[in-house]
Amino acid sequence: MSLAPVTSRDEVKSAWRQFARAMSAGARKQTAWVGWKGESGAFDVYWREREGIWSFFNPTWCGFGVGEPRGRSTLSITVQIDPPRSGYNRRNSGVFLRDAARHVYVAHSGKIGGGRKGIGKTSFRAMYRGDNIEQVEWPDGEVTELVVLGRLESQRLPAHVAHFVHEVARVKDAVTRTPRMVAKVVAEDTFNPEFHGPRAAYEPKGTVEATCDHGIVVNRLRSTIVDKTGIEPKNRKTRDLFITDSRGRVTTLFEVKTDLSTGSMYTGVGQLLLNGVAEGTMPKLVLVVPGKPSARTSKALRRLNVRVLSYDWKEGMSLVQLKLVAVPTPL
Repeated sequence: MSLAPVTSRDEVKSAWRQFARAMSAGARKQTAWVGWKGESGAFDVYWREREGIWSFFNPTWCGFGVGEPRGRSTLSITVQIDPPRSGYNRRNSGVFLRDAARHVYVAHSGKIGGGRKGIGKTSFRAMYRGDNIEQVEWPDGEVTELVVLGRLESQRLPAHVAHFVHEVARVKDAVTRTPRMVAKVVAEDTFNPEFHGPRAAYEPKGTVEATCDHGIVVNRLRSTIVDKTGIEPKNRKTRDLFITDSRGRVTTLFEVKTDLSTGSMYTGVGQLLLNGVAEGTMPKLVLVVPGKPSARTSKALRRLNVRVLSYDWKEGMSLVQLKLVAVPTPL
């Protein structure tokens, strides 16, 4: 098992400070009135314009929200992260994790509040657009799945955290506006994230940081398609993004990978072909990867009628600076 909670008081304290520094570095500090669970107060908040989120840190927990704080009378917290100071407590939504190489990550259980019916862990996990869900073994032998937001020393940590915060905001908004649609999605895609009993040895899917990147790329791909075509793609747990026609038939299917390894290429192509065949009429298949595959691989993909969409990271690898090189036309 590669991921386990950080339980030492000193190590948790160090991780907490590192997390706070990473989220405040380069951010614009301002004082704002923040409210949560019937409480409120004036706090220093850190606004990250590029990622579109603000944060504030208390001694034992931190809160995150979306949108420019300036000019708003009260800021409402979208989601909070509250790792225990020492030991472990699965009732806390936040936790710091360590892998076999002793890299430290910040993670979240997916338990989101909001005071409205339907907002919670089940709806969030069913609707979350991201691949960064990993198994964690706790000191008592329990194994659960957590959303790993990012590695503390990663250059992309603010972008990874921002992806999570925006996803929480999106799910809460969807539950509020379209509860019937959300109930249908939950019924179709819900899975139980808890595991019990002995488990086989487990290693994270690829590198943990790569899975954190996945959701950022998917969301950027979605927004780029909307901007360029006016079409709103859809997604499900087994499909990164897809486009349907007026009759609900899938016309274009996307699979996103965060590296060009042989394993990723094989997996991506296999997912596209199997999901495409399941549609009855084969849709356009698009493999989304960083950079360009080799000439040999590109030739094989053409023979399989799999299009390649390349992307690269720009300007400090920030969320808003992820530039898609091209969008296949027609979609």
